[in-house]
Parts: sequence; structure tokens; C-alpha cells
Amino acid sequence: MILLSICYAPDANGRMAMNFGPINQRGGEKRLNVIFSRARHHMAVVSTIRAEAITNTHNDGARALRTFLSFAEAQSRGDAAHGQAVLATLNPEAQRVFARAAPADALRDAIAGALRERGHQIHADVGSASFRCDLAILTSRGDGYALGILLDARDAATVADRYVFQPTILRAFGWKVIDVPAQSWLRDPGAVIAQIEAALYRDPADVDDDPFAGATMPAPVVSVPKSKEPKEPKPQAKAEPLSTWPEFSEFRFQQGASDKFWKIAVTGLDVTVVFGRMGTKGSTVLKTFDTPERAKREAAKLIAEKVRKGYVEV
Repeated sequence: MILLSICYAPDANGRMAMNFGPINQRGGEKRLNVIFSRARHHMAVVSTIRAEAITNTHNDGARALRTFLSFAEAQSRGDAAHGQAVLATLNPEAQRVFARAAPADALRDAIAGALRERGHQIHADVGSASFRCDLAILTSRGDGYALGILLDARDAATVADRYVFQPTILRAFGWKVIDVPAQSWLRDPGAVIAQIEAALYRDPADVDDDPFAGATMPAPVVSVPKSKEPKEPKPQAKAEPLSTWPEFSEFRFQQGASDKFWKIAVTGLDVTVVFGRMGTKGSTVLKTFDTPERAKREAAKLIAEKVRKGYVEV
């Protein structure tokens, strides 16, 4: 969360000097862009002036500050239409992008129709500008979206945005998101609907917390020799209880209704992760690497990723 204080103000005589320090200099708008894009969850702006107090719009930095203050004020009072209009002034192509209608899409319409037949409320092409979610299922109260559905990219130029940045940003803002390839729908529509509903009702506390994509703890395997009279299998060693394992590094995430834990430990070649909602035992996954050094590097990467997402070490 970023608290941004605008410290410029009129002097004792009510005169507002258009001197904004480094912002007035060449590249000042880039300095502002860095500030405006740092918040992960929220930005609060505290200002002694409003946008119209800045009049030297011939300067790129001052104009960027004025535009941002106008946008921030519109957003804070819930005037999304005015906020979008302000953003549209920054790019000659922006207004056209903001106003575009959703292009025809047979896959999107077919999935939306099948979900509506099962009683779900569906919105298509949710969002603004070019950042849109193909389909979104409303909550039972209709006050938000319970699940976002992303379909195959229509344009190869948007592949990185579509498959990397868009899902990551949506999840960072608390969305549950699922990908639906067109091939899966053509092959088995019923299975796709079942997959969507499974994601819809899945506990959000477990989403994205399994770093090994379901590589669950292996169960003991008993092999029987090939003979007419199988020998009695040797008893298998029992898995050690968690209390005897090496100490875990524990992290906690608290935001809105979410309150969950995530633990990780490295034992030789093995990296073990335990995750779930606070107050539960959670789920355990394990992955074995080829060297202890590799296991430690992977654990460090996983920890860094959790910290970036807002987890705090306990």
C-alpha cells in the first residue's frame, strides 16, 4: 500500500508557484510513472491542491501530475466514467480502445450459454481498455465475480499478456481465474463445464499455494515378487510425523477474508511445502531435486515469490 503526499500548495498570498522540482525537468513524467505504479494493493493520495491548480500543462511532468490528480479524485468518488475519460487523454488511441465493443467469439458464446443453462449469471468481456476477462461468473449475491474464465488469445501478439501478465495481475487482486483452451471445449464440453464448476467452488485459500502443481507426498509401495506363492512383503518404514522434520520457515497471508499459512522446509534433496487456511492441518506436497544445492535454490525462489505476493514470515 502506497501513501502518496502531494506537498505543493499556494503560498501565504494564495499564489501557486509552478515549480515542482525534478518533476519539471526533462523526464519528470517518468519519475511520476515509477511512483504511480508501485502499489501492490492500494494507493491513498493526500493532497493540498486539486488538479486544476496546476496550469503549466506545456510541461510534460506537470501535465502528468495534473492528469493523475484528476484521475485519482474521480476514482476516489466512484466516478469510473470520468476516470476512464481522463486516461483516454494520455493516448490518442486510448479512447478507441476504451469504447470498443466485444468482438464476436463463438467459443465464448457457447461456454456462456452452457453455464447460463446451469443457472450461473455470466458477464462477457469484463474490464476496460484492452485488459479484459473473456467471461466472469457472478457471486450468488451478484455483488462481485466468483470466477474469471480466460479463453485462447485471439492475437498472437498478445500471448505474453494473455498467458502471463493478465492471469498474474487478476490473481494479485484476489480473482480466481481458470484457463479454458478451445481444443478442450471442442473435445469434451461437459468436462470443461465440470472443470469450471470445480474451480468455482474450490476453496480460494488453496489457489496457487501448491508450488509443485499437485506433486503430492508419495505413498509407500509394496512390491510382490513374481512367484506362485508371493512372499510376505517386508513392512515399510512409516513416514516421519511433521514434528520430527526439520524446522519449517512459516509465512502468513492476511487480506480481506483470506487468512492462510504457507510453510517450507529443505531436507537434503527434498523440498516440503505445507499450506492451507489458518486453523487447519493444510495440504502437504513434496518434490525431490537432483542436488541439495538445487533444492535450496528452488526453496529460495519459492519464498521470494510468496513474499512478492504479500506473505509475511512468522
